[in-house]
Amino acid sequence: MHKSIKPVFYDGRLYVRQSGQSTREYHGEAIDEFKREREELRAEHRMRLAQYGDEEKTDEQENTTIETTPAQHPVVPAVIEEVNKPTIDTSHWRPNLLHDHETGYVEPSGYLYFTGDDELLYSHKDLWLDGGNDCRLALTIPLDLADGYLVMAYAGEKAVKIPLSEIYDRGENNPMKHYADEPVMFAAIAGRDDALLCIAADSTGSTWRRVTKLTAIEQGHVNSVPRRFHDAPIDHTVAYDIVGNGAIERFADCLSDKMGSKRFGFTMRVREDAPQRDYRFNETFKNCDPTV
Repeated sequence: MHKSIKPVFYDGRLYVRQSGQSTREYHGEAIDEFKREREELRAEHRMRLAQYGDEEKTDEQENTTIETTPAQHPVVPAVIEEVNKPTIDTSHWRPNLLHDHETGYVEPSGYLYFTGDDELLYSHKDLWLDGGNDCRLALTIPLDLADGYLVMAYAGEKAVKIPLSEIYDRGENNPMKHYADEPVMFAAIAGRDDALLCIAADSTGSTWRRVTKLTAIEQGHVNSVPRRFHDAPIDHTVAYDIVGNGAIERFADCLSDKMGSKRFGFTMRVREDAPQRDYRFNETFKNCDPTV
């Protein structure tokens, strides 16, 4: 897994990861400023090598061997460099602040990193891998969910829950292959009493929501084949989120255990390509948070 500390352009264009999983293309003065910040980071890295006694590395090696960064790391944006595979989405409401300079950061129990090699890596400390071209998703494990699950959800309304204890048992910095024969769309940390929200679209483009309690999601291993959690007719998966335990009753109209076998869920009253889609989806994601 590689984290570059030089700006790398893809097809002559520079993309930078923002907070969360979104990216933005930089232009003009923004590119110049980003280059200056990256040069400062490279200088800081050389100082760290001297301070911590690491063997001397060339500029080229600096681009391919950074694995850890001390807490006093400067605030710098992270560059997206020719991402090998699409990024993986995560919860829209559950905090996922990775670094100690971020406002609201709370030290987590540990970190999970998904890479373009269809591997999962666990570490109890921040490895600063989220800006590398090989990192599809970086997750914090909140202290209050350290005994919970990693939920992985795929296209086709398929999911698997994996006990975090199993991941811990595999050891730190030990890459684990996860199932990847189908596209993984979403991954998040969840408690035992949480639920999984799935938004899907029918053949007309109308969107529907369905909530399935995690107790009904099959438990497996990191490399387990995910199982479809319904038998109703629907065209394709659009989005996922975790529903906190205290918010599940807000979705009483689309709970899977109250659905007939041929009914997917409750209408979102918006088409997938409608201008109001993002607003309607964001309102639904907000309702997943039991503290709101």
